[in-house]
Amino acid sequence: MNPRSHKRYSSKPKMPPRVSEKGKKGLRVVARQGEPIESLLRRFKRSIIKEGILQDVKKHQTYEKPSEIRKRKEKQKKKNIAKFQSEREAEFE
Repeated sequence: MNPRSHKRYSSKPKMPPRVSEKGKKGLRVVARQGEPIESLLRRFKRSIIKEGILQDVKKHQTYEKPSEIRKRKEKQKKKNIAKFQSEREAEFE
């Protein structure tokens, strides 16, 4: 058996890491003429929050097991259903 024919030595090019649509362009905050650094940082923070980057970073700070993900999503579904039902009840009262 040829050692190079093993999967580990495949000649296929590696795929680049997946990047979200938001991350493709990059986030750019340009300093205005005579703008203090504090306001520049404020604009930068606002744009990070608006793009959802901060939320994504917080989400990936710790590992979440697949079972925890399922439990969290199930809990969110139940919460959404309860909210929808309470809104419908409020409409008919």
